[in-house]
This record gives sequence, C-alpha cells and structure tokens, in this order.
Amino acid sequence: IEGIAVAADRVFVGLRGPVLRGWALLLELFLTADDEATLKLDKSRDRYRKYWLDLGGHGIRDLCFAGSDLLILAGPTLDIDGLAHLYRLPAALRGLEGHWFTPEPLLELLDQYRSQKAEGMTLVADDSQLMVVYDAPDPGRIQDTSVLADIFALPD
Repeated sequence: IEGIAVAADRVFVGLRGPVLRGWALLLELFLTADDEATLKLDKSRDRYRKYWLDLGGHGIRDLCFAGSDLLILAGPTLDIDGLAHLYRLPAALRGLEGHWFTPEPLLELLDQYRSQKAEGMTLVADDSQLMVVYDAPDPGRIQDTSVLADIFALPD
C-alpha cells in the first residue's frame, strides 16, 4: 500500500504493485464505526470495490482528493529511474461505475534530479497547487534542517 485517501466512511487504497499487464490496482473500502468507535468493514453493503487503472504501466505512489476528484501520483513500481505522473479520476467520491478506468493525465512531474522517487503529495495554496515530496532526497534538496519539495500548479 502506497497511497491512501479518506473521506467520511470511504477509504481509497492505492497499491504500488503489482501492476498487472500495465494496470494498477485501486481499492475502495466502505467502513462503519461501532459503539466503541472501532472502524470495521461495512457488512450492510459491498465491503470493498476494486478498480483497475491504466497509469501507463506505473503503480500508485499516493492519493489525495481535490473536491470529489481523486488525484493519483503514479510512478515506477521498482527501484528504477523514471518520472512520476499525476492523474485525475473525476468524481470518484460521487461513486464509480465499472472496474476499468483510464484516469485523465494532468502532469508529468519533471524532477531536476531524475533519480528520486515521488512518494507523497498534498494540495496547497487554496487547493490550486500540489506539493510533492520525494524519498531519499538528493543532497541538493537538503538545506540546513529543511528538505525542499516541489510545488506544481494544478491544471484546470
């Protein structure tokens, strides 16, 4: 599990791998709370749904919501160099019909260091920009006690 996004009683879980015949796996879990506020799979309906996403052969690195849309950070599944990409799955919170999706490509995240792997993201600046962080940051990103992240403008 690499990505997770939570909204009310639903949890979307993104898997980095396996990517099967080029398709990445996204799970949607439906939760309920008992009297002790313990979260459990909701047995009154489908407990989960699975979706196959065409992300160009990449796995899911992170997930976050932009309104009712689900943003998907995708990248290589193995320890190899490769650019990350940002996709949008429109209206994911309104309910997805079907199991096979080709999300809308939004950005190719050009990283000046090329060897880093995009690992996390969050919306910033009134949700108009996306901050992306990387694992094992290049020494050029480390400044005193800070690590630099990238900020990308989100296309409309």
